[in-house]
Amino acid sequence: MNYDELKKLSDKKFFDSLSIEDLNNYAELLRKYIIKICSKKSTHLASNLGTVEIFLALNKVFDFTNDLFTFDVGHQIYTYKILTGRFDRFPTIREFNGLSGFPDPEESDFDLFKVGHVGCGLPLALGLSAGLNKEESNKVEDKNIEKDESKNKKKPEKQIVTLLGDGALTNGPMLEALNYIANRKNGKIIIILNDNGMSISRTVPSITKKLSLFATKLNIRGSLEQKLKKKGHSVIIESLVKFFRSMKNFILPKQIFEDFGIRYVGPIDGHNIKELIEYFSFAKNFPHTILIHVKTIKGKGFKPAEENPELFHSAPPFNPLTGEVKLSTNTFTNLFGRIIVEKARENKDIYAITAAMKNGCGLDSFEKEYPDRFIDVGIAESLAVSMAAGLAKIGKKPVVCIYSIFLLRAASQVYHDVVLNHLPVFFAIDRSGLVGIDGPTHHGLYIYPFLCGLPDINLFNCGFIEDVESAFSLLGNAKLPVFIQYPKDVANSFYDEIKKMSYEIGDDLKVEYKPFDINKIYGHNESKIAVISVGSSFSICKNAFIKLFKEKIYFNFYYISQVKPFNDSNVNEILSNNQKIIVVDESPSSSYIYQRFNEISSKVKMENNLKINILPFILPDILITHGTREQLFDLVGFSSKELVNLIKRLEK
Repeated sequence: MNYDELKKLSDKKFFDSLSIEDLNNYAELLRKYIIKICSKKSTHLASNLGTVEIFLALNKVFDFTNDLFTFDVGHQIYTYKILTGRFDRFPTIREFNGLSGFPDPEESDFDLFKVGHVGCGLPLALGLSAGLNKEESNKVEDKNIEKDESKNKKKPEKQIVTLLGDGALTNGPMLEALNYIANRKNGKIIIILNDNGMSISRTVPSITKKLSLFATKLNIRGSLEQKLKKKGHSVIIESLVKFFRSMKNFILPKQIFEDFGIRYVGPIDGHNIKELIEYFSFAKNFPHTILIHVKTIKGKGFKPAEENPELFHSAPPFNPLTGEVKLSTNTFTNLFGRIIVEKARENKDIYAITAAMKNGCGLDSFEKEYPDRFIDVGIAESLAVSMAAGLAKIGKKPVVCIYSIFLLRAASQVYHDVVLNHLPVFFAIDRSGLVGIDGPTHHGLYIYPFLCGLPDINLFNCGFIEDVESAFSLLGNAKLPVFIQYPKDVANSFYDEIKKMSYEIGDDLKVEYKPFDINKIYGHNESKIAVISVGSSFSICKNAFIKLFKEKIYFNFYYISQVKPFNDSNVNEILSNNQKIIVVDESPSSSYIYQRFNEISSKVKMENNLKINILPFILPDILITHGTREQLFDLVGFSSKELVNLIKRLEK
């Protein structure tokens, strides 16, 4: 199969010459190519298979070099990347030094914004339209303009197009943007709603499914149906229900959007290129903001992805013929999923709340076993946190399960609704630290420093299975909020890692794990250097320790996972026995543990006339690209190699 044919699609003249039949053939070729490339790595396969025809039709109607495009989330634009001249680099997608899996202006001028979250597409488009609308209104006709038509050609008017997923309809910024459009202060925007019935997991609730104002007024599921049943009119019931539901589906979306001042058109078949071109052309010539409702199939063209779009949303490598995948079962996500189910069996007051991330957060089993205690608010993290506060207030035990980067969107509610009210909400924060190939839109770096600044909380940076289990012992027992964070990584046992270290150095390390204390892993009487490993940084410290030990360079090695409240019971001992202390923490700019050691050491130095240097070994204050965790650690200097170099310099 000659996939090089796809390279021609970035030539606009060639593309414009293609017939509908040609475009359908290219759509099939694009799908096969995307499946081929995505089968070898972790990618957002299903959503991209569902948008192939949309982008082909957009390129037929609009000019990617002139018109302005914004994307909500942005993980569904693989076809767009190929159409905009990135075919040669497409095999590198979601690889270190390769193409990003999201829009990226540093990668191509066709990408206006670097985005990866829901809720930004329409607000960004609003800003563009408001600015362009202002420019148009400020133009004054030049009376001396020559009438020669050849000199009076106008540049094509810029169209502003935003592509949204149906999951965006539960998101606050999206609804706020719709409300603003009703004020008519912006210029024209073409909104394309890609409705595949999902966001990531099957979103509950979704406005496109759950708002049933029309049906409620007719009460087709209530008294009318019951009355007809009593009279035995089963055939009538069936026909009436079908009629009213079809009327509801026809009228409701139109009513919702046109109440916001947006002309609604659809729904249309998102895989019918001819129909898409017709409607997009209509939208292009329509003078006001318009929404085109497009129905697509997530995973279109690949049966395993169509049947299991949640698995293939962010798919691991798979067999392109059978769809068979190899899933890792010993991750922190799976560990959390097992523990919360066990805890829920013991305590009927435990609830799990997520924001459209049931699968990603490991809650599949919980939902199946305890559907009445499972709450998916859709892509509305602020709502998840506030609901949890309400549940905690009446004695329930809510567990909020959200990716680290997405909890940032609910930071205000974390402080205002939970912390300020001293409510024992339990937060399971997945994907902390550098997440790897998802890159800067998803790195879970910034909620950690925020949480470190909050008083009266329990905060754990988990590096081991035992850390997660210990933190979970507080669920239902703590009187203050509990936050546990863990990386997108394999979950190992503390004792297993100690055994591996013992084998590597040829010495039996006898360490007893203490869940809420600073664990001493190794001590050397002659060494005056200590390394404090915080949570997820352990592997870096472990590798440095093994390498230096074999070179007969020793340091005192400690491990801690409880960040707040900080247990300083044996800090004085560490300070008294060491002159140089390195705090290794996967945190940007600063480290709370480093700050606490620094504060305590200042007092100890003054009282005992000691020379103690506390050194932070942390992530740099920069935006970090995509790649595996190990590649990114090496890139930014947060690695065992750099830690070894630092210790050697301190030894001199």
